[in-house]
Amino acid sequence: MGCHWQSASLSDTGMVREINEDACHEMPAEQIWLVADGMGGHHAGEVASQAVVDSIDRIERVERLSEKIAQVCARIQDANTLLVQEGRRRGDGVIGSTVAVLILDDRQAACIWAGDSRIYRLRNGHLRQLTRDHRWVEEFVSRGLMSRQAADNHPLSNEITRAVGADSKLELSVELRTLLPGDKFLICSDGLYGEVAEAEIADILSGKSMGDACRSLVAAAKRNGAHDNVTVVVVQEDSWMPES
Repeated sequence: MGCHWQSASLSDTGMVREINEDACHEMPAEQIWLVADGMGGHHAGEVASQAVVDSIDRIERVERLSEKIAQVCARIQDANTLLVQEGRRRGDGVIGSTVAVLILDDRQAACIWAGDSRIYRLRNGHLRQLTRDHRWVEEFVSRGLMSRQAADNHPLSNEITRAVGADSKLELSVELRTLLPGDKFLICSDGLYGEVAEAEIADILSGKSMGDACRSLVAAAKRNGAHDNVTVVVVQEDSWMPES
């Protein structure tokens, strides 16, 4: 009998921005979850993130993990083509979006991403970032020249090097991870980890149900100023969910 995964999500405008350019989507029947963080002037970011969500939502039902990965990547590429064309039509710069997609089966977790929206895994109380940001500062982190905290607080921390819609050729990152019983996953936009320390994120995920965790994570970001939109998706196998 296969694993049965449940999820909860929450997206908030935050304390500074006028509109919410983030988007998230739960597809539990397909065991797919995602967050997209749009960018662009004149509400274009909102258009971009929703275009990514809408494209992935149209995948065909398949069973094998490899087939799901291939379909999701193809749909993201479709969204990339659409947004590049829309940006050229408008003539006012890039209409783009980050994307972070989590796909689960009985044994593996697939992470697909472009940009700096993140996927975390909580295992035995330890929080680990499974994605690597496509950011200008990331090279300094990978070389040990800058700490993760320093990178997140750097003035150029929001300078990303990849995004859906930013260029006609989009390179997606895809990685597989082995699943263990009790694993819990968080997908989020930079509006969360830019405001809330990973230790606090781990504490919230460890001690609360999925819905409560989503609300507490967004509340923590807002207590710290929530200078950007904040979006979170929490995913956990239902046999390991805490009793209400």
